[in-house]
Amino acid sequence: MSNTEKYLNAKELPAIILIYGEEESLMEDFFVALTKKFINKENEYDSEILDAETIDLNKLIDSLNSYPFITDTRIVFCKNFDSLFPATRSKKNEEKNPFFKYLDNPLKSTKLVALCNPKYVNDKPKKIDTTKFPFNTLTKKYDSVEFPMIWESDFPKFIVNTLKAQGRTIEQSAIELLVNQTSPNIRSIKNELEKLIIFSDTKLFITYEDVINITGVSRNFNVFELQKSIGRRDIDKSIEIIVNMLSYDRQEVLILTIMTRFFISLLKLYELSVTIKDKYVLAPKIGVSPYFLNDYLSSLNLYSIKDIENAIILISEIDLKLKSTSTNGVVLLETLLVNILSKKL
Repeated sequence: MSNTEKYLNAKELPAIILIYGEEESLMEDFFVALTKKFINKENEYDSEILDAETIDLNKLIDSLNSYPFITDTRIVFCKNFDSLFPATRSKKNEEKNPFFKYLDNPLKSTKLVALCNPKYVNDKPKKIDTTKFPFNTLTKKYDSVEFPMIWESDFPKFIVNTLKAQGRTIEQSAIELLVNQTSPNIRSIKNELEKLIIFSDTKLFITYEDVINITGVSRNFNVFELQKSIGRRDIDKSIEIIVNMLSYDRQEVLILTIMTRFFISLLKLYELSVTIKDKYVLAPKIGVSPYFLNDYLSSLNLYSIKDIENAIILISEIDLKLKSTSTNGVVLLETLLVNILSKKL
């Protein structure tokens, strides 16, 4: 049983649950799931959902110190809980903080579910500092659930586990297409999975065709097929795919992202395959599924280390040109493919 399932299957909440981490969408889902589980018609007058960005700390303390009206327990759900505790707060003032006093002797009839949304620095989520008050006390003395960053290399596992929880399975090629065709963040992956579940209705096995149908891509002209043709060093097929992809949608950024990821994985494989032979150990280290590792190993026979390093440089240069000039994207990408895939004599 996962940490979240433990609370969702429990009959009652602990005194305090702190929800924090870097995966904002998963944190929000868990918070909402708890409200649906523990707020009902019987206790709706003894339950409250607060947004800390619209109240002050005294309002929260008053709510926590209020006794239930009808049932034996009062539940307070607080979003953006961390906004009540500025990072610049002095340690000398901690003991004077009303929440410090509350934690020293919390009201036994009140339960608190506190959601701390990550802050974004340079577009990257940053979780709360659990060494600072009150998060240090909450993580040490009370219940807490952390949602750490899920990296791209773990997206396939996330997809499998999410569908497994729904009693479904998915074929490997469908996973690869879904990851490659979706923005590289969990929120986007979740949205596509939700569409997949709705689209597939009662189907328990998700196929490559199902993913094509919900993402709206062509079976023959998509980033998955493009990566395979680049891996085979097939210039004609790669150019055909790019021309068709760009004929109905501006996907230059997606294409460059996939190409960058592919050659970086090849570079890692070149270095690691010398010492690691177990594909189940090697695959996650380069960020791919073990199912597709043989494809990468085959590509490694077609590209030298110099070819791989040169490809990464050329992709970076084209990325800059796309952002800084008005040159046609198809022309730039066709030139890029010719320069990368042409075999040097």
